[in-house]
Amino acid sequence: MNPLLLNEPCLMLVVAGEFVCASLQVVHLFLVAFQTAPKSRRLMCILEAAILGHLALALILTVGAGLIGAPVLARALASFPAFDVLWINALFAAWTFALALRARRIDFMFDALLMALCTPAAITALSTLWNLIALLDLTWFLFRGLSGIARDLVRRSEGLSELSTAETLMGMPAGVLVIGPTGGSTFMNVRMRECLSALELPCDLGDQTQLWASLSEIGRDLAVEADFLGVPETLMEDKDRLLVNLPDSTTCLFVRDTTGGHRPLRRIVCLDVTEAARANAALAKTNRELEEAATELRMRLADIERVAQASAYLSMRSRVHDVIGQRLSILHRYLEMGMTDPASVAELERLLSSVMVDLRRGTEADASTELEAVVSAFALVGVAIKMNGKLPEGSAGVAFTHIIREACTNSCRHAHAKQVFVELECTGGTAHLVITDDGESSPQPLIERGGITGMRREIASLGGTLSVGWEPTFTVRVEIPVSGSTRERATTPCRTTQQPTMEPLA
Repeated sequence: MNPLLLNEPCLMLVVAGEFVCASLQVVHLFLVAFQTAPKSRRLMCILEAAILGHLALALILTVGAGLIGAPVLARALASFPAFDVLWINALFAAWTFALALRARRIDFMFDALLMALCTPAAITALSTLWNLIALLDLTWFLFRGLSGIARDLVRRSEGLSELSTAETLMGMPAGVLVIGPTGGSTFMNVRMRECLSALELPCDLGDQTQLWASLSEIGRDLAVEADFLGVPETLMEDKDRLLVNLPDSTTCLFVRDTTGGHRPLRRIVCLDVTEAARANAALAKTNRELEEAATELRMRLADIERVAQASAYLSMRSRVHDVIGQRLSILHRYLEMGMTDPASVAELERLLSSVMVDLRRGTEADASTELEAVVSAFALVGVAIKMNGKLPEGSAGVAFTHIIREACTNSCRHAHAKQVFVELECTGGTAHLVITDDGESSPQPLIERGGITGMRREIASLGGTLSVGWEPTFTVRVEIPVSGSTRERATTPCRTTQQPTMEPLA
């Protein structure tokens, strides 16, 4: 097998390649020094410097071999007086191998292997085959340099550096101003300069010690503003905060705090809070409207309570009038008739003792039972209530019972009637009630007092109508709808049982 020989053009290509590799490694070392994390920066710089030393040494020796025109690099290198200098590669290889084990990087191990093959012992042992190692070393480190620089550029575009951080702060939508210990501005981004310029405040790098006082004169404290609007604060405490309106109707929040170590820096941040300020104003307006609505609601509830009390009072007054009026009319008739026998007195005592029972009975008591009690009570004093027709159910029946009792009371008291005629009829969804008597007629016009007024109110509450007059005797006419939107069920039938006629006592 013929050994691989390198002619003069091949040697020149190797020299050019090693020069390119060394140049790329210099750029890569510079980027690593400025972009690697601080914890691993020193170790990585030592590694890249070792590789740069290896490439520089290879370049020098290869140039020397090319000058003497040696086809075999191993023999040419072995004849150099400084051949033993290549043992430095062993030191480079050991350091790279140790770092490869620590970082678990296979590419670092390959670097260490190539450096170890460039030591005097390996060169002497491989002899003519070492030309392959030289070409492999050149190829690998050329690839390593190009890929390393590509990775460095990607990291620079994606990562943060001191320069990129400054560029980011300069283009932030929030304004940032840093004031040094002496009062001068050490940093001010574009947004802060625009805000200060719009407020006609100093926006240069000069003295900024009076800036916050100037902002306080044209702004308003956030805590005071939140208390005025009635909305909670959501920002951090122990910071100075001001709301300032810019001429373009923008609302900005200026926040001042202190940062830094033994030489503290004052920092002012400006945030656009226009939408938040509008939302807070709308929220405050809504809160005020809700408070006003709550106050008005309480007033309306008080009115409803007063109306309910008045309605209960009127209802009870009407009830008392009906019950007591009936009892007094019967008592008056007893006295007129001179009924003082023991049986009549016992009936009268029973009637009067039931007054409280009738007052406690609700307005929704059974109409039939209550009507029977009315008929029985008036029969005691010789007043016969003659009924014809059907008593409707529900509220209409209860209302008719109340009307019958009040009308009988008036007939007994004022007209001295002996008989009261009650006509009940249900036609076309309307209940009709007509009450007349055989009492004395009066030429005087009818004057409505509490009794008739109470009857009219009760009938009106059910959507009905009531009329009273002399036709020629005292007559009451009532109409109540028992279907549709009234209080009764639309299909409520009238009562089918007719009330019995009670004859007066002898």
